[in-house]
Amino acid sequence: METWFKGQGSAHIFIYYQKPYKINDQGDCVDVPNARDEFYITDGEKLKLKGKGVYFMRCTPPGKPITPAGTNDQEVLFGELNENTVFALNTVVNNIYKPLVDRLGGEDWGSCDADQKKEFMQTFDGFAKEVREAIQSLANNIVLEPYNPQFTKEALQL
Repeated sequence: METWFKGQGSAHIFIYYQKPYKINDQGDCVDVPNARDEFYITDGEKLKLKGKGVYFMRCTPPGKPITPAGTNDQEVLFGELNENTVFALNTVVNNIYKPLVDRLGGEDWGSCDADQKKEFMQTFDGFAKEVREAIQSLANNIVLEPYNPQFTKEALQL
């Protein structure tokens, strides 16, 4: 973690507290029997969150170290995560903020010009759509079947 403070490596880290798991033959995460919760430090790419976690995101430019002794200095953002974070984000974005933003009248935009309003709405709508699609992807849990070797060029005699 020392390199993270010196501005090297990933701009974010996650710390999870959860039971160890294994992936079964169906691709599902299954807790290891009789295992105790453990701490995991990860970049969030390969380890699935199954319990609670916290994240830390460095906001300094690459190569510029943060000040570990500082307090609330905007160099590091942090927060809590759990396995339902995407569902909560979807609820907030699509059921609360999107309806409010869609109902904004012309006077609510203040000095924002039409191009800025249009760009904001396109970006916001795109983000809301991506969150909905992430929920669908999680709900469908699409699993691709392994490639069947009988369909190789040699097997088909092409």
